[in-house]
Amino acid sequence: MRKFISTLLLVFLFIPPAFAWNRVGHEVIANLAWRHFTPELRARIVRLLKAHPAWPIWVSEAKAAGVRNVGAFAFLRCSSYPDDVRTRRPDDPYNSSHVRERGRPRLAFNHPTWHYIDVPVTFGVTPVEPARQPNVETQLPFCLRILENPRQSRMRRALALSWVVHLEGDLHQPLHCATRFSRALPRGDEGGNRYLVRWPNGKLGAARDIDVPTQNTDLLPTLCELCDVPLPAAEKNTELFRGVSLAGLLRSDQPALPDR
Repeated sequence: MRKFISTLLLVFLFIPPAFAWNRVGHEVIANLAWRHFTPELRARIVRLLKAHPAWPIWVSEAKAAGVRNVGAFAFLRCSSYPDDVRTRRPDDPYNSSHVRERGRPRLAFNHPTWHYIDVPVTFGVTPVEPARQPNVETQLPFCLRILENPRQSRMRRALALSWVVHLEGDLHQPLHCATRFSRALPRGDEGGNRYLVRWPNGKLGAARDIDVPTQNTDLLPTLCELCDVPLPAAEKNTELFRGVSLAGLLRSDQPALPDR
């Protein structure tokens, strides 16, 4: 696996700046790494991924899409598994999977704080708070140790592989690596999550905070609703439109978002 880790790190040296990662971003990164792997390393990775809890889902997705190289497809999909496993949508295959490891339910694989590190940034005299742990800086080495340890179960090593590929991508997302403290946001901006674009012509009133977690995939549904543009029927379940509209919260018409 050392060849895999070295190659993956090398790939990241040449990734240009980009917007927030989503499934597409993570899979592009994984594809770049896959192209640099030797046939022997690819075969070892595929053998390991067959022990992953999501392997049956990836095989089913590959067949439905007419993909012949299931191994390569699974490696790309494993890169976004740490995000996929966070979903609670009842129609999502990851939510209906009841895989257990050592008696733990599948949702135990969800580790929200592993994806980022809130390194404090301030341009004034505002007091800052140290980054909370566990975070991406502490957990990436942790996952690497599991991946490299042959005494660990194949399932744990396969899960660790997903996290290594995913966290390397998250580390290259600037808003996953800092939080700005200011007088207006004395507890930090949570990696930019507490900033919203102010649109005077959108009849939204004064700027306000939203006290519930949001994500980058909420942006397009929100803009579509605010601009009275219907969501394209063929795109409703794609990655770009997987979020929910925040328009109701911005207009104070909606008290809260559904539990995600």
